[in-house]
Amino acid sequence: MGFSTEIKCPSGAVAFGLDFHPSERLLAAGLISGQLRIFRVGEGGCSGKRELAARPHTEACRSVRFDPAGTHLLSCSSDCSVQRRDIESNQPVWRMRRAHDSSINVCVPLGPHGVGTGDDDGIVHVWDVRQKGRIMRFVEHADLVNDLHFSLDKLQLACCSSDGHLSVYDLRKGRLEARSD
Repeated sequence: MGFSTEIKCPSGAVAFGLDFHPSERLLAAGLISGQLRIFRVGEGGCSGKRELAARPHTEACRSVRFDPAGTHLLSCSSDCSVQRRDIESNQPVWRMRRAHDSSINVCVPLGPHGVGTGDDDGIVHVWDVRQKGRIMRFVEHADLVNDLHFSLDKLQLACCSSDGHLSVYDLRKGRLEARSD
């Protein structure tokens, strides 16, 4: 069973990242223009009704992710910035403008207060939104970080990279736990 619909984005805009809300019928899109959009999804597909619009980044918004509670939206960009936005007020509640030295490709929520980011140089950073700086940095990869996945029950962060390796980081100990050959 599938559905087909058309969502109207600004002229020439291309979606770079997508994420579904954990409990509501909302779809977030990060656009190549640096904009964020959240659309309402109806029973028969996307209604195309825009719920939120913002332009938090000066370059392409490469990844968007809702936090587990669905109250905040993370986004990161090729402008090296990452932010956490309250979706009710449509205001940023935490932002790092120069979070990495190269373009950030992916972001992921790490529980209620954490954020993980990965960049084009293979570097992974861990942030605590209650603090101003990064709390962990991992440099095991030699190429683009493609995706990050967080396991809350084990406090582990899994990472895949274009260098062909998979890594698992133990966030309790702040170190690499395993890496594929």
